[in-house]
Amino acid sequence: MSLTLAALVSRLQADVPQRGSVPSATQYADCVKDAVADYSRRRPMLRRATIDVRSGVAEYGLPDDFWQLVSFQVWGPSSGVMVTDGGLVPLPGDFREEWEILGRTLVLHPTPCYTMTGRVLRYMAVHVPSVVEGEGDEEDVELYAYLTREDEAIFAKRAQALALGLIANTMATKVADTAVRDVRETRSAPLKEVREQIQALEAEYEAKLERANKVLPVLGHGYSQAELEAWL
Repeated sequence: MSLTLAALVSRLQADVPQRGSVPSATQYADCVKDAVADYSRRRPMLRRATIDVRSGVAEYGLPDDFWQLVSFQVWGPSSGVMVTDGGLVPLPGDFREEWEILGRTLVLHPTPCYTMTGRVLRYMAVHVPSVVEGEGDEEDVELYAYLTREDEAIFAKRAQALALGLIANTMATKVADTAVRDVRETRSAPLKEVREQIQALEAEYEAKLERANKVLPVLGHGYSQAELEAWL
């Protein structure tokens, strides 16, 4: 199942209606994206990709949803030879390949002097929207391909808290600008209620995350590196 950004925003607008002009349409979308990003980092997906290593090329682009490396396939067995597309290549006894990740780029050291297609990269992935082009006069759609309504039931609480936070900020400004004490106290009561709502939503979000991670743990929440690699 997949979820569109537009549908997520629409449901957030229903859950947290505007007060005045806050949140704006752009702010609603940002609340959803920020909530999904936080949820993704705390419940990342387990994914795999392949890297086509080419002789003389040290840098390789990583998938858009890449977050953290789990493992990168070794170039061959521990018998002193490298298994490449061109056959077996003997290696010096002290040869050691290392890699580093700079943003969305994988850098190999030393620069490969071999070609090896389909080298497997296992990684923790976050949810990022892809753009699906509309047909004819239809608008393009931003789609979260792997999000489900079960996921939404969790991160929606975070999105609601973020949206209410924008409303609370506006209310706080109005309270601060009020000079008359009685009016200020009258306006501060609703602000207190909103802030309590935010705290309750944040607590519910954390509780839902904790329960979800007990059912299906991810790296850092119950599974070891070796167990993850065995899965993938």
